Amino acid sequence: MPSRSRSRRSITSKLLAISISRSGGGKVRGGYPVAVTDPTLRASDAERYRVVAMLEKHAAAGRLTLDEFTERVDRALACRTHGDLAAVTADLPVADPGPDPQTDNRHLLWAFLAAALVLVVFSVVLGLAR
Repeated sequence: MPSRSRSRRSITSKLLAISISRSGGGKVRGGYPVAVTDPTLRASDAERYRVVAMLEKHAAAGRLTLDEFTERVDRALACRTHGDLAAVTADLPVADPGPDPQTDNRHLLWAFLAAALVLVVFSVVLGLAR
């Protein structure tokens, strides 16, 4: 008689195989932060905690209730493979990457240039006033 966790894993792997075949490629994404090319690769603690942080953001956005969040965090921390982690976040949208860091820093550059120009004009005015 197969153990309960083994049958649960086989169901998860079957569902994952179905989602892989439906997506048309070997990559499963769902709400998982990275594309899963091999769902049987073991997940690291850092990857589990990355998924937990992502679940926190989805709960804060109102996509998950507190009970769903608690259940998914427990499942994420118990996952062993990338496929298991992808199954935890399969029905959630992919997190928005946010603004481009290059674009974020441009406004600082423009502010610095404007301040430098003001200082140059100020020094010229003070130099002419003497």
